[in-house]
Amino acid sequence: MLLEAAKDMEDRIYPLFAMLEDERREKEVLIKKVVERTQKLKSLDVEVKKLRTGLKEARQDYEKLAPVADQAKDRWIREKGENTKLSKTVKRQKEAIEAKEEENRNLQALLEERKKEVCDS
Repeated sequence: MLLEAAKDMEDRIYPLFAMLEDERREKEVLIKKVVERTQKLKSLDVEVKKLRTGLKEARQDYEKLAPVADQAKDRWIREKGENTKLSKTVKRQKEAIEAKEEENRNLQALLEERKKEVCDS
């Protein structure tokens, strides 16, 4: 009877040990996953910090360059207006020169005609 009790106890204890061993393995797997994910999170945290630094620097660069870009835009608009005015002035002067040249040709022709009249008289 003692032998039977020991065997019965052994039959009940071994499955418990097997269950404990399975749970220990599962626990090790879970701990390994937690460690891996913690390392990945640390790596991602470093990457996020780098990105934040890069974003901060980009914002600072933008804040420095935005006024310069605005000034350049304003200067371009002003120069474009001045160029338009100059183009109109050049066009008017060209038209005036052409008119004077036409007037000179007419006067030259008139002078030639008078010279001819004087010579014929």
